[in-house]
Amino acid sequence: MFFFIIPTGTDAPCYHWPFATFGMIWLNVVVLVLQFMFPEVAEYFILDFGSWNPIQWLTSSIMHAGIGHLVSNMIILAIVGYVIEGKVGWWRFIAIYFLIAAIAGCLVQTTMLFIGGSGALGASGVIFGMIAIVMIWAPENEVSFLFFALIFLYPMTTTFSASILIVSFLLLALEFLSIAFSGFGMSSAMLHLTGAMPGALIGYLMVQWRWVDCEGFDLMSIGFGRRGERVLTVQQEQTLIREKKEAAAQALEDLHKSGEMVEMYLAKGHFEMALNRYQIQRKRDKRFHLTEAQMIALINGLWQEPRTRAKAVPVMELYLKTHHSRRVTVALKLARHELLTKERPKRCLELIKLASASPMNEKETAFAKQLVAKAKAMIQSGSIEFSD
Repeated sequence: MFFFIIPTGTDAPCYHWPFATFGMIWLNVVVLVLQFMFPEVAEYFILDFGSWNPIQWLTSSIMHAGIGHLVSNMIILAIVGYVIEGKVGWWRFIAIYFLIAAIAGCLVQTTMLFIGGSGALGASGVIFGMIAIVMIWAPENEVSFLFFALIFLYPMTTTFSASILIVSFLLLALEFLSIAFSGFGMSSAMLHLTGAMPGALIGYLMVQWRWVDCEGFDLMSIGFGRRGERVLTVQQEQTLIREKKEAAAQALEDLHKSGEMVEMYLAKGHFEMALNRYQIQRKRDKRFHLTEAQMIALINGLWQEPRTRAKAVPVMELYLKTHHSRRVTVALKLARHELLTKERPKRCLELIKLASASPMNEKETAFAKQLVAKAKAMIQSGSIEFSD
């Protein structure tokens, strides 16, 4: 009986196309070719158990013992790299790869410095570190597998999926059991877990320091009942702050430009265009206000023609709420409009009462009395008042 299981993909979200992952795979392939071409030189870059060489911490992580060793590692690297680079981008992925390699290489060489022995090479230590990372970052996402078996010369294939948490836990548990049964001596399993330790630490710290966006589905969020509670990364938060500042600056610039445009339209006698610009900007930003002089100019301009007189009414009502110096004139003019044009005597009396709160000259007083008399007569005649 013969069988093998190959991971074929994952449903983890990818926000950065994994260029660096494929680049790292090609780098491992090229290095293996160079190993075949220059075997004597390649020996210097293998992780030597009898020395302490920082260069070897990095170089040994892109070297392999043969084609089979390379292929098996690169298949897994493609999956975990897709998840990690998909979340943090190309340069952080490369930094994570070689940081795991450096820490694991340092730990191994320091431990074996006085023990001696042969050496080690391969990306599997780094890959197990990345397995620990994806277990923390995307535990609920799934990995798809292809299962192939040859039973009595009869081929059988099928596919299945499992969560990253289960797959990662099983792989790490199997390595730990292998170490336990071998007496905790230096072995491939020990090298794998030596890579998994810094990987787990890196994965945890990047979540805690908000250097990666797991959208609230990381292992800690799920474990502490915060599933789906997204926390912005430091970069996302800085981007949001910058965008808010830019938006605020743009809004201030728009306010300034709109004020200049209103002033220009008023100066040229384009009163309807001035009103439109005010209304548009007011909808965008409630902070935009006309000055008292602009409001008076707009009211007078719109009031000149019967066609635009109705458009002056809301501006007049706004003026009465916000300004005082020309209150009597505006209130009486609006009262007359409400009485004679809209036939709203009660509203007319309200406006005259408002105007009476400010000092009036003889002409304004006489005009107000005329409006009051007409309004009362209209009310006594049974006039029905309709509000807008």
